[in-house]
Amino acid sequence: MAFGREKCMKKKRNSSIEMLRILAMLGIVIMHTNGAVMEHGSGTGFAWTQIENGIFNAGVSIFVLISGYFGIRRSTKKLIELESTVIFYAVLSALVGCYFGKASILSIIKAFIPVSTNCYWFISCYILLMIFSTYINRAIDSMSELQHRQLLLLMSAVFLVAPTVIYYSVLGGQECHKYASFVFSGVIY
Repeated sequence: MAFGREKCMKKKRNSSIEMLRILAMLGIVIMHTNGAVMEHGSGTGFAWTQIENGIFNAGVSIFVLISGYFGIRRSTKKLIELESTVIFYAVLSALVGCYFGKASILSIIKAFIPVSTNCYWFISCYILLMIFSTYINRAIDSMSELQHRQLLLLMSAVFLVAPTVIYYSVLGGQECHKYASFVFSGVIY
């Protein structure tokens, strides 16, 4: 492995990092819970929700960066477990929604293939990252430390700085930017 990455791949879990991961997940849950306020709110509640969303939106990036730091490796068993769990909850959610008149037959059909329909963008991205992780890892392993740093700087400029500072996304929008950030996080460690 190039420039001592084998040490990085064998990192022991760190309670501080695990706490950060838990806080990131909590922030994501809070952000999703308050989503209705963002859509229909006004006044101070709306303003607070916007601030909260700005803070907790980083939770997704933090969560993925931590995963990249510890190394994402492809495992058919993990892919099947993750896909099965997502299908179970997607179908359950669609059936409950259908029962209460909030979902259609099409949503139930889509619930059986949530990853390929991008029903839950995070899971779709994460599974794609898992699928490509072997190739990303091999590419990184073949680089020198200098090449890896140059790649990180270039990706930072294109996927982080440009969209933030000049509001320009090379990939053409927020949805594409989400996918790019997943690949970027896979290259980080």
